[in-house]
Amino acid sequence: MSVPGLYERLLRLFPASFRDRHAAEAAATFRALWAEATVDRQRTRLALRCFGRLPGALLSEWLSHLGAPRSPHLLRVRELVMDRWTRNLRVALRSLARAPSFTWTVVLLLGLGVGAVTTIATIVDHVILRALPYPAADRLVYLEHGSHSGPLFHELGDFQTVEQWGGAYTDDVNLVGNGPPERLERASVTEDFFSLFGASALRGRLLRPDDDPSSGAVVLSESTWRQLWGADPDLVGRTISLDGSPALVVGILDGSFATPEALVGQHIDVWKPVDWSAEAFSSHDYSVLEVAGRLAPGTTAAAAQAEMDALMVAMAPVDNNYRLRDSDAPKEIPLTPLAEVTVQRVRQGLSLLFGAVAILLLVACANVANLFLARGLERQQEMSVRHALGAGRLRLVEQLLAESLVLGLVGGLLGVALSALGLRTFLALNPQTLPREASVHLDLRVLGFAAALGVLTALTFGLLPALRAARENLAGAVRGATRTATEGRGVRTLRSGLVVAEVALSLTLVAGAGLLLRSFLEVQGQSLGIDPSHVWAVPVTPAETGTTEEWLRDMEAIRTALSEVPGARSATVGLTVPMQMTGGRRCCWSREIEVAGRDEVRVMLHPVSAEYFNTFQLAVLAGRGWDRAESTADPAPIVISEPLATVLYGSAAAAVGQTLDVGFSALITGVAADDRHYGAEYEHGPALYLPLEQLPFVVDRATFAVRMEPSATDVPRQLRDAVWSVAPGLPVPAVRSLEDMVREANAGRRFDSALFGSLAALALLLAAGGLYGLLLYVAGRRRRDLAIRLALGASRGHIERSLLLGGLGLTGLGVLLGLGGAWVSGRLLANRLWGVDTHDLPTMVGSALLLLTTAVVASWLPARRAGRTDPLETLRQE
Repeated sequence: MSVPGLYERLLRLFPASFRDRHAAEAAATFRALWAEATVDRQRTRLALRCFGRLPGALLSEWLSHLGAPRSPHLLRVRELVMDRWTRNLRVALRSLARAPSFTWTVVLLLGLGVGAVTTIATIVDHVILRALPYPAADRLVYLEHGSHSGPLFHELGDFQTVEQWGGAYTDDVNLVGNGPPERLERASVTEDFFSLFGASALRGRLLRPDDDPSSGAVVLSESTWRQLWGADPDLVGRTISLDGSPALVVGILDGSFATPEALVGQHIDVWKPVDWSAEAFSSHDYSVLEVAGRLAPGTTAAAAQAEMDALMVAMAPVDNNYRLRDSDAPKEIPLTPLAEVTVQRVRQGLSLLFGAVAILLLVACANVANLFLARGLERQQEMSVRHALGAGRLRLVEQLLAESLVLGLVGGLLGVALSALGLRTFLALNPQTLPREASVHLDLRVLGFAAALGVLTALTFGLLPALRAARENLAGAVRGATRTATEGRGVRTLRSGLVVAEVALSLTLVAGAGLLLRSFLEVQGQSLGIDPSHVWAVPVTPAETGTTEEWLRDMEAIRTALSEVPGARSATVGLTVPMQMTGGRRCCWSREIEVAGRDEVRVMLHPVSAEYFNTFQLAVLAGRGWDRAESTADPAPIVISEPLATVLYGSAAAAVGQTLDVGFSALITGVAADDRHYGAEYEHGPALYLPLEQLPFVVDRATFAVRMEPSATDVPRQLRDAVWSVAPGLPVPAVRSLEDMVREANAGRRFDSALFGSLAALALLLAAGGLYGLLLYVAGRRRRDLAIRLALGASRGHIERSLLLGGLGLTGLGVLLGLGGAWVSGRLLANRLWGVDTHDLPTMVGSALLLLTTAVVASWLPARRAGRTDPLETLRQE
């Protein structure tokens, strides 16, 4: 936007009566004057004069518009005040222009600190602080403790404290007949779901309570409608094929609707009504519904919780699903605010990150304060002369205030620009999707926050230290030379204290980053128990149709096709493969087993094909696996993990040949080494591998794994084509290498360590810069003293050592104080660490040594410069 355009927009702030009579003429006059002023200096003067008078004119016109009397005396006072401040700003700009190094260093420090804080504050504001975009969002509650059954949901309808309930569950569905097969995310919702969350239709209508599930009525999300059907306006009313069944599209959901992530996740492609006629929904054992409700007006959460507790007391005798395990006591199902549930996964991480950038801002502010102190001392004589010529302390304060305001505003604007860049970078690189991420953006509130933060920072850490320095010997400084304008003990203490604070705060960040880095390296160094190199995973989600035998036949046909791809060494299939489920998730089948004389053991069961161990290079420590001819034998051949063999039989060798009851009779043919099936930082625990042919039910998922030759190229396309050669209607959403899956499993820790490490590195550089600047300034102020000492015979080494030891002394004090902050940061990061103690001694010592090493470099450079002072030349200049 041009400067005349900005001026014209600001004129819109005036009352309508002024705009109608004068706005167009004022804008035209400014454009003409701007065009006539061809020199930058003339345009700057014009802008300062016109923009500087706008606030006074704006205030005057609004007072007149609101009926306030026009007092000539009052108008004159306002005009004098505005003219005075215009002059102050003009003088401030000239003064700052004469000190470009100081000006741009302060602006950069403020921009860096304000930008970092504004970036994270924007995320915290949109993700955590703002209300959810639903009607009466403050009254929405969520039913804790996972999913719930159909009978329980129907009982909730009798609540007096909750006016409306909504439930949903999600699954996958195959879309065929619209180009290549696609896998879509589908949500089945109860009758009041859309009204509970205030959804609206972009086209057509939403689901209604009278929609018969057998009619196949569905609603599509706007993004899916645009992506797969090109926003075809005639799609509403047409039938599409989902899992081979017809589905009638009755509407398109408005894209502005924010899906309730606690219930259905962040993205849903297809919405359908819950089919209450299905037999599963009459069972207390079938718990799939995620449930939320809105409290009735005037009702408290405590009253609703009391009603829920009473329902659990009534349901406990009905079914053991509502009783505590091995007890007749009823379960407790908390009612939690939906907003809290939505953000609880990221609240602690964002709070820690906000604290880290706040520390970085404080370190930058300490540098700003030191710069202002140095500048204030250098301007003592100037201030004293102005005071002697009649400028009162109020005028001096106004001048310093104007300079601080200019620096704060410019630093705030730079912070806004950096925060816009930082926000895009953070959202792009963050491997963990934030809740409500789509709503995160810079807005007027954020811009105001950044500007206010910049001005407040400049005033607090710039004006006050400068005033203190300028107040020292104000009258006496004008009578002496520059060397008489020395800083007092209080200013010296303040400057040293700021450096100590910088070091202490930097150590807090460095130690926290070190702990996160150590955790990441520990996870990276953890042995997986398998060889992920050149292994590719091909997940598929076949529809739940046909018999178990048909499902097994289809999966074997796909596995055979994959094994025949050029360059394929081995191919296997299972419900999941290693690294597919990470972050604490488990899939898909577990069972408690027991052996005579031992407690029950919870075991994960992995149905896999016979090629599993060869494909993943999972070592069989004792015995052997099974071959395809044995897969249907009775008892079923199984391989158990070493931890399970140790628990049940004492050793791997003793387990081979034993029979085990796992819901069916099984013969242990081998013992496999322990692996990290669910991620490097999670123990697999007792596990059992059984032939896929022994799976007693049909499932809607399978994952193939293929070990390829290292020289194989274009692997994803070849594997996808192989699947479609035998199952052309089966979507293949992603073909990924196992190495990428391992990296993705560790991506969160990598991002944390890189982000906190970057903040720590910036804080370390700022602390080093602060120490360097302090010692350089001290050497400059003591130049005459050092020259005299050198002239009287003091060695250059002695001079250098004195300054070096002074810097190390300040650093040492900062390190001692910072160790307390490091201890606190370790405690706060406890939930994000793995394999590392919160007060890990090597990390603490290494962080302290890093600070001290940096201090040695930062102190040696000005000390060396001071040691090279020429005493004769210095004394001649003095």
